[in-house]
Amino acid sequence: MDEKIQILNNINTDDARFLINIIKSYNSYIKDMKEKHTNTKIVIDRCDTNLDKGIINLDSINADRYFYTKMKLRIKHIIELISKKDTTSLGDKKILHNIIYSKPKEKIFTLEKNKMDIVELIKILSEKNITNIKMVANKITDINLFKEEQISMAIEIIKIQNKNERMAKVYDLVYEYLKKDFIANNYCDFIEDKCIAQRRFHIYPLTNKDGCCFMQIRKCNHLKNGECDTQCMACRLFSCPYLTKRGIGYYANELVLLKAFFDKSQRKILVFEFYKSKEQIIKKIDKKMSKD
Repeated sequence: MDEKIQILNNINTDDARFLINIIKSYNSYIKDMKEKHTNTKIVIDRCDTNLDKGIINLDSINADRYFYTKMKLRIKHIIELISKKDTTSLGDKKILHNIIYSKPKEKIFTLEKNKMDIVELIKILSEKNITNIKMVANKITDINLFKEEQISMAIEIIKIQNKNERMAKVYDLVYEYLKKDFIANNYCDFIEDKCIAQRRFHIYPLTNKDGCCFMQIRKCNHLKNGECDTQCMACRLFSCPYLTKRGIGYYANELVLLKAFFDKSQRKILVFEFYKSKEQIIKKIDKKMSKD
Protein backbone atom coordinates (compact mmCIF):
# COMPACT_ATOMS: atom_id res chain seq x y z
CA MET A 1 0.00 0.00 0.00
CA ASP A 2 2.95 2.37 0.52
CA GLU A 3 3.44 2.85 -3.22
CA LYS A 4 -0.28 3.53 -3.70
CA ILE A 5 -0.27 6.05 -0.85
CA GLN A 6 2.60 7.86 -2.57
CA ILE A 7 0.65 8.01 -5.83
CA LEU A 8 -2.38 9.41 -3.99
CA ASN A 9 -0.12 11.93 -2.26
CA ASN A 10 1.15 13.11 -5.63
CA ILE A 11 -2.41 13.53 -6.95
CA ASN A 12 -3.27 15.60 -3.86
CA THR A 13 -7.00 16.07 -4.55
CA ASP A 14 -9.81 15.88 -1.98
CA ASP A 15 -10.64 12.35 -3.14
CA ALA A 16 -7.00 11.25 -3.02
CA ARG A 17 -6.49 12.63 0.49
CA PHE A 18 -9.75 11.02 1.63
CA LEU A 19 -8.54 7.62 0.39
CA ILE A 20 -5.20 8.14 2.14
CA ASN A 21 -7.07 8.78 5.40
CA ILE A 22 -9.14 5.63 4.82
CA ILE A 23 -5.97 3.56 4.29
CA LYS A 24 -4.39 5.05 7.41
CA SER A 25 -7.57 4.33 9.37
CA TYR A 26 -7.50 0.70 8.24
CA ASN A 27 -3.78 0.35 9.03
CA SER A 28 -4.38 1.82 12.49
CA TYR A 29 -7.16 -0.72 13.05
CA ILE A 30 -4.87 -3.61 12.03
CA LYS A 31 -2.17 -2.36 14.40
CA ASP A 32 -4.71 -2.02 17.21
CA MET A 33 -5.95 -5.58 16.69
CA LYS A 34 -2.39 -6.95 16.79
CA GLU A 35 -1.91 -5.26 20.18
CA LYS A 36 -5.18 -6.74 21.41
CA HIS A 37 -4.04 -10.21 20.31
CA THR A 38 -0.88 -9.72 22.35
CA ASN A 39 -2.58 -8.38 25.48
CA THR A 40 -5.76 -10.47 25.56
CA LYS A 41 -6.82 -12.28 28.73
CA ILE A 42 -9.11 -14.69 26.87
CA VAL A 43 -8.48 -18.29 27.93
CA ILE A 44 -8.55 -21.00 25.28
CA ASP A 45 -11.23 -23.38 26.55
CA ARG A 46 -14.35 -25.12 25.25
CA CYS A 47 -16.43 -24.87 28.44
CA ASP A 48 -19.94 -23.42 28.17
CA THR A 49 -21.10 -20.04 29.41
CA ASN A 50 -22.11 -20.27 33.06
CA LEU A 51 -22.73 -16.90 34.66
CA ASP A 52 -23.26 -18.45 38.10
CA LYS A 53 -19.67 -19.65 37.90
CA GLY A 54 -18.49 -16.42 36.28
CA ILE A 55 -17.67 -17.98 32.89
CA ILE A 56 -18.50 -16.50 29.47
CA ASN A 57 -17.72 -18.46 26.33
CA LEU A 58 -17.29 -15.70 23.76
CA ASP A 59 -18.11 -18.07 20.90
CA SER A 60 -21.65 -18.33 22.28
CA ILE A 61 -22.07 -14.53 22.20
CA ASN A 62 -23.21 -12.71 19.07
CA ALA A 63 -21.76 -9.26 18.33
CA ASP A 64 -21.79 -9.16 14.53
CA ARG A 65 -24.04 -6.11 14.13
CA TYR A 66 -21.77 -4.07 16.44
CA PHE A 67 -18.44 -5.33 15.10
CA TYR A 68 -19.33 -5.02 11.41
CA THR A 69 -20.60 -1.46 11.53
CA LYS A 70 -21.76 0.32 8.38
CA MET A 71 -18.62 2.44 8.36
CA LYS A 72 -16.27 -0.49 8.99
CA LEU A 73 -17.82 -2.44 6.10
CA ARG A 74 -17.54 0.60 3.81
CA ILE A 75 -13.88 1.14 4.74
CA LYS A 76 -13.07 -2.55 4.22
CA HIS A 77 -14.78 -2.42 0.82
CA ILE A 78 -12.74 0.64 -0.20
CA ILE A 79 -9.50 -1.05 0.92
CA GLU A 80 -10.37 -4.14 -1.14
CA LEU A 81 -11.02 -2.01 -4.23
CA ILE A 82 -7.76 -0.06 -3.82
CA SER A 83 -5.84 -3.32 -3.34
CA LYS A 84 -7.18 -4.67 -6.64
CA LYS A 85 -6.26 -1.57 -8.63
CA ASP A 86 -2.84 -1.27 -10.25
CA THR A 87 -0.80 1.87 -9.65
CA THR A 88 -1.64 3.26 -13.10
CA SER A 89 -5.40 3.09 -12.44
CA LEU A 90 -5.04 5.11 -9.24
CA GLY A 91 -3.84 8.04 -11.32
CA ASP A 92 -7.32 8.33 -12.84
CA LYS A 93 -9.39 10.79 -10.77
CA LYS A 94 -12.65 9.27 -12.02
CA ILE A 95 -11.61 5.84 -10.73
CA LEU A 96 -10.80 7.32 -7.31
CA HIS A 97 -14.25 8.92 -7.20
CA ASN A 98 -15.92 5.62 -8.14
CA ILE A 99 -13.97 3.74 -5.45
CA ILE A 100 -15.16 6.16 -2.77
CA TYR A 101 -18.83 5.96 -3.73
CA SER A 102 -18.93 2.23 -4.42
CA LYS A 103 -21.05 0.53 -1.76
CA PRO A 104 -20.45 -2.96 -0.37
CA LYS A 105 -23.14 -5.61 -0.53
CA GLU A 106 -25.54 -5.11 2.36
CA LYS A 107 -24.83 -7.44 5.27
CA ILE A 108 -27.85 -9.11 6.88
CA PHE A 109 -27.43 -9.90 10.56
CA THR A 110 -29.26 -12.83 12.11
CA LEU A 111 -29.06 -14.05 15.69
CA GLU A 112 -28.38 -17.78 15.92
CA LYS A 113 -30.68 -19.60 18.33
CA ASN A 114 -27.80 -20.93 20.41
CA LYS A 115 -26.19 -17.49 20.79
CA MET A 116 -26.96 -14.50 23.00
CA ASP A 117 -26.67 -10.93 21.79
CA ILE A 118 -23.81 -9.15 23.57
CA VAL A 119 -26.10 -6.27 24.60
CA GLU A 120 -28.53 -8.69 26.27
CA LEU A 121 -25.61 -10.39 28.02
CA ILE A 122 -24.39 -7.06 29.44
CA LYS A 123 -27.90 -6.24 30.64
CA ILE A 124 -28.00 -9.55 32.53
CA LEU A 125 -24.56 -8.90 34.02
CA SER A 126 -25.82 -5.49 35.15
CA GLU A 127 -29.08 -6.81 36.61
CA LYS A 128 -27.27 -9.55 38.56
CA ASN A 129 -24.35 -7.24 39.40
CA ILE A 130 -21.82 -9.79 38.07
CA THR A 131 -18.36 -8.25 37.91
CA ASN A 132 -16.01 -11.22 38.31
CA ILE A 133 -15.81 -12.89 34.92
CA LYS A 134 -13.53 -15.31 33.11
CA MET A 135 -13.79 -15.12 29.33
CA VAL A 136 -13.00 -18.21 27.26
CA ALA A 137 -13.09 -19.08 23.55
CA ASN A 138 -12.08 -21.86 21.19
CA LYS A 139 -9.90 -19.43 19.26
CA ILE A 140 -8.62 -15.87 19.55
CA THR A 141 -10.29 -13.96 16.70
CA ASP A 142 -10.76 -10.26 16.00
CA ILE A 143 -14.45 -10.40 16.84
CA ASN A 144 -13.79 -12.27 20.10
CA LEU A 145 -11.26 -9.59 21.04
CA PHE A 146 -13.95 -6.99 20.35
CA LYS A 147 -16.36 -8.91 22.62
CA GLU A 148 -13.71 -9.09 25.34
CA GLU A 149 -13.12 -5.33 25.14
CA GLN A 150 -16.81 -4.43 25.28
CA ILE A 151 -17.61 -6.82 28.13
CA SER A 152 -14.56 -5.64 30.10
CA MET A 153 -15.64 -2.00 29.78
CA ALA A 154 -19.20 -2.94 30.72
CA ILE A 155 -18.00 -4.68 33.89
CA GLU A 156 -16.09 -1.57 34.94
CA ILE A 157 -19.31 0.40 34.46
CA ILE A 158 -21.38 -2.13 36.42
CA LYS A 159 -19.01 -1.77 39.38
CA ILE A 160 -20.15 1.85 39.73
CA GLN A 161 -23.14 1.93 42.07
CA ASN A 162 -24.17 5.56 41.70
CA LYS A 163 -26.65 5.87 38.80
CA ASN A 164 -25.46 9.24 37.48
CA GLU A 165 -21.79 8.31 37.84
CA ARG A 166 -22.50 5.14 35.90
CA MET A 167 -24.19 7.09 33.09
CA ALA A 168 -21.28 9.53 33.04
CA LYS A 169 -18.81 6.64 32.70
CA VAL A 170 -20.67 5.19 29.72
CA TYR A 171 -20.87 8.67 28.21
CA ASP A 172 -17.15 9.33 28.66
CA LEU A 173 -16.03 5.98 27.22
CA VAL A 174 -18.15 6.33 24.09
CA TYR A 175 -17.42 10.04 23.60
CA GLU A 176 -13.65 9.57 23.86
CA TYR A 177 -13.74 6.66 21.41
CA LEU A 178 -15.68 8.71 18.86
CA LYS A 179 -13.46 11.75 19.34
CA LYS A 180 -10.23 9.76 19.00
CA ASP A 181 -11.42 7.83 15.94
CA PHE A 182 -12.81 10.81 14.05
CA ILE A 183 -10.00 13.27 14.74
CA ALA A 184 -7.16 10.74 14.37
CA ASN A 185 -8.41 9.79 10.91
CA ASN A 186 -8.79 13.42 9.79
CA TYR A 187 -12.06 12.78 7.94
CA CYS A 188 -12.91 16.51 7.80
CA ASP A 189 -9.57 17.24 6.09
CA PHE A 190 -9.33 20.93 6.98
CA ILE A 191 -7.20 23.07 4.65
CA GLU A 192 -6.99 26.83 5.22
CA ASP A 193 -9.88 26.67 7.71
CA LYS A 194 -12.23 24.88 5.30
CA CYS A 195 -13.27 21.25 5.59
CA ILE A 196 -13.65 18.91 2.61
CA ALA A 197 -17.40 19.60 2.37
CA GLN A 198 -16.93 23.37 2.42
CA ARG A 199 -14.39 23.15 -0.41
CA ARG A 200 -16.73 21.05 -2.54
CA PHE A 201 -19.92 23.04 -2.00
CA HIS A 202 -19.86 26.84 -1.97
CA ILE A 203 -23.38 26.91 -0.48
CA TYR A 204 -22.30 24.78 2.48
CA PRO A 205 -22.43 26.75 5.78
CA LEU A 206 -18.93 28.12 6.24
CA THR A 207 -17.28 27.66 9.59
CA ASN A 208 -13.79 27.96 10.94
CA LYS A 209 -11.42 25.14 11.84
CA ASP A 210 -13.30 24.53 15.09
CA GLY A 211 -15.24 21.93 13.10
CA CYS A 212 -18.67 23.01 14.36
CA CYS A 213 -21.03 22.18 11.49
CA PHE A 214 -23.94 24.07 13.08
CA MET A 215 -22.54 27.58 13.38
CA GLN A 216 -24.89 28.93 10.68
CA ILE A 217 -27.94 27.18 12.15
CA ARG A 218 -27.56 28.38 15.70
CA LYS A 219 -24.81 30.02 17.72
CA CYS A 220 -23.47 27.57 20.29
CA ASN A 221 -22.59 29.00 23.71
CA HIS A 222 -19.92 26.33 24.14
CA LEU A 223 -17.91 27.55 21.15
CA LYS A 224 -15.33 30.05 22.40
CA ASN A 225 -12.29 31.38 20.57
CA GLY A 226 -12.72 28.73 17.88
CA GLU A 227 -12.80 25.83 20.31
CA CYS A 228 -15.57 23.77 21.91
CA ASP A 229 -15.45 23.61 25.71
CA THR A 230 -17.98 20.82 26.22
CA GLN A 231 -18.60 17.16 25.42
CA CYS A 232 -21.79 17.02 23.39
CA MET A 233 -22.54 13.45 22.31
CA ALA A 234 -24.91 14.53 19.53
CA CYS A 235 -22.20 16.70 17.98
CA ARG A 236 -19.69 13.87 18.27
CA LEU A 237 -22.07 11.35 16.66
CA PHE A 238 -22.91 13.74 13.82
CA SER A 239 -21.39 13.42 10.35
CA CYS A 240 -22.27 15.98 7.69
CA PRO A 241 -24.25 14.78 4.63
CA TYR A 242 -21.11 14.95 2.49
CA LEU A 243 -19.13 12.56 4.72
CA THR A 244 -22.17 10.37 5.32
CA LYS A 245 -22.47 9.73 1.58
CA ARG A 246 -18.83 8.66 1.67
CA GLY A 247 -19.59 6.12 4.38
CA ILE A 248 -18.32 8.07 7.38
CA GLY A 249 -20.90 7.91 10.14
CA TYR A 250 -21.52 6.62 13.66
CA TYR A 251 -24.85 5.22 14.78
CA ALA A 252 -25.95 4.95 18.40
CA ASN A 253 -27.57 1.55 17.85
CA GLU A 254 -24.22 0.18 16.64
CA LEU A 255 -22.43 1.15 19.87
CA VAL A 256 -22.61 -1.67 22.41
CA LEU A 257 -22.31 0.42 25.58
CA LEU A 258 -24.94 2.97 24.52
CA LYS A 259 -27.39 0.23 23.60
CA ALA A 260 -26.72 -1.79 26.77
CA PHE A 261 -27.03 1.03 29.29
CA PHE A 262 -29.49 3.43 27.60
CA ASP A 263 -32.89 2.51 26.20
CA LYS A 264 -34.19 3.76 22.83
CA SER A 265 -35.78 6.94 24.21
CA GLN A 266 -32.62 7.80 26.17
CA ARG A 267 -30.42 7.19 23.11
CA LYS A 268 -32.68 9.59 21.22
CA ILE A 269 -31.66 12.31 23.67
CA LEU A 270 -27.99 11.46 23.11
CA VAL A 271 -28.42 11.67 19.34
CA PHE A 272 -30.53 14.83 19.01
CA GLU A 273 -29.58 17.11 21.93
CA PHE A 274 -27.12 19.38 20.14
CA TYR A 275 -25.36 22.33 21.84
CA LYS A 276 -25.73 20.68 25.27
CA SER A 277 -23.01 19.76 27.77
CA LYS A 278 -22.54 16.26 29.12
CA GLU A 279 -24.03 17.36 32.45
CA GLN A 280 -27.13 18.81 30.78
CA ILE A 281 -27.69 15.68 28.71
CA ILE A 282 -27.26 13.27 31.64
CA LYS A 283 -29.59 15.42 33.73
CA LYS A 284 -32.24 15.23 31.00
CA ILE A 285 -31.85 11.44 30.73
CA ASP A 286 -32.06 11.11 34.51
CA LYS A 287 -35.23 13.21 34.55
CA LYS A 288 -36.79 11.00 31.89
CA MET A 289 -35.82 7.86 33.81
CA SER A 290 -37.49 9.26 36.92
CA LYS A 291 -40.73 9.91 34.99
CA ASP A 292 -40.69 6.41 33.49
